[in-house]
Amino acid sequence: MNSIYTESIFLTLSLTCIYFTRQKKWWLAGIFAALAALTRNLGIFLMLFMLYEYIAEYWQQRRPAFSLLAFLLPPLGLLAFMSYNFWRVGSAVAFINGQREWGRQFEYPWVNMWNNIRLVEANFPHVQPGVLLDSFLVAGCLAALLSMSLMRRFDIRISYLIVGWFWFLIPMFSTTAWFPLYSMSRFILVIFPIYVGIGRLPDLCFYGYMILNVVLLSLCTIGFTGWHWLG
Repeated sequence: MNSIYTESIFLTLSLTCIYFTRQKKWWLAGIFAALAALTRNLGIFLMLFMLYEYIAEYWQQRRPAFSLLAFLLPPLGLLAFMSYNFWRVGSAVAFINGQREWGRQFEYPWVNMWNNIRLVEANFPHVQPGVLLDSFLVAGCLAALLSMSLMRRFDIRISYLIVGWFWFLIPMFSTTAWFPLYSMSRFILVIFPIYVGIGRLPDLCFYGYMILNVVLLSLCTIGFTGWHWLG
């Protein structure tokens, strides 16, 4: 979270949008959703979260209101960034085209996962920690989302899961030839429903998970200071 990437500000803006949505302050929620979409294009899916919460609240009352216009703000945030791209370099989708310079291309999620496992088996010393970590985090994230979606004991709001699945699946359709799960460790970091699910684990599982995280954090810190690539 203290790296020079978008994760910290994106997560802050997204959670603020969610807070104001739960408070039924639609315009404030729309403003922060727009800022999240301006920070990262996946913020556009916060509009689906807002719409779901609005319909769940007012569907039976059939109360269309002026506040519905607040749902137009997230697309406007993304359009503002696209307009900036067009003004600066002459292409509204320069932020997508620029990813090609990093070798990004379309691929199916299961293919990316399989290719990453094969890269782990290749056992290249320098990239091995990062590749292994990406596989572990993606598999863990998938297991967490499936568990929260199928097991009633977690009682996660459907609107949270909608956002979580989109934020997980969309990046999984992108890959590079040399690192199949490139940057997925960062993309997973902002999927906030997982943190809600972790907080609802039984005590033994929760504290076991925290101990595992301390161990992994220590190992990753040692690896990073030894110039290993960690994602």
